[in-house]
Formats: sequence, structure tokens, C-alpha cells
Amino acid sequence: MIRYLPEKPFPENRVFPDITEFKKQSFSPDNFYQNKFYLYALDLFNNGYFWEAHEVFEFFWHDFQRQGATAEFFKILIKICAAGVKFQGKNKRGEKIHLNNGLLLLRAWQGRYGKEIFAGINLSTLLVTIENISEKENSFWQIQLILV
Repeated sequence: MIRYLPEKPFPENRVFPDITEFKKQSFSPDNFYQNKFYLYALDLFNNGYFWEAHEVFEFFWHDFQRQGATAEFFKILIKICAAGVKFQGKNKRGEKIHLNNGLLLLRAWQGRYGKEIFAGINLSTLLVTIENISEKENSFWQIQLILV
């Protein structure tokens, strides 16, 4: 292989999770606990691997052709992950933008579909948590995607 900067080693870990073992698992919001890929994404998110969780949620978003309640749910999670990435990069403006976009999408989703719990996540609790963070000038990352 050609290298242009051979003295600089490649990173030990890639930032994209290995999804090959999960690709054939179907996802249903009613049977979310059977989908290891979804559970893994929650683990990634809750442990600060926001970019990696984003990649998994984006896979689901595309899998549902970016339309409908489930796809829109994953789009909300993608926006929250993007806010986490900006938070880690100390980009307050980017964090706020993505967090507010996630908040708007979540409010619209609840208005459209009227569900408090979806795919095991209490969306009302998530909404309140995001609202509290977005109102604070010097917020810290405290969102957890906890199954109920």
C-alpha cells in the first residue's frame, strides 16, 4: 500500500463499530430487547462513544428508509449523538445546535405519534433531560438512554 506519511501510525481502533454480526437482525420497537445491535448502541451511547452510537443508529435509520415513526426515532437519537460528539470536542455552539434540533424532533415526534415509551426508552424523561441541559449555559453531558 502507498503511504504518504508512513511515520504516523494508523489508530489502533477504528471509530466505526463492527456491525457485520448484527446486520441480519430485524428491529421492532416492541421487541427491542431481542436486538443486540440496538442494545449495543445504547451501551456505546451511555459510555460516551457518541460517534460510534451515531453510526449504529444511522444504520437503523437507513434500514427503515428514513421514514415513519421508527426511522424518526432513530433520527432523534442521531441528533443527540451528534450533540455528544460536539460536547466531547468542546464545541458548545455545535452541541447546542444538535441538542436543540434533537429536542425539536422529539417534540414533533411525540405530538405526531403520542407515545411516551418507544423501543424501551421513556421519551418524556428524555425530553425533560434535554430541555434541562439546553437551558443551562454551562451544561454538562448527563443524558443516558436507559431502558424502562
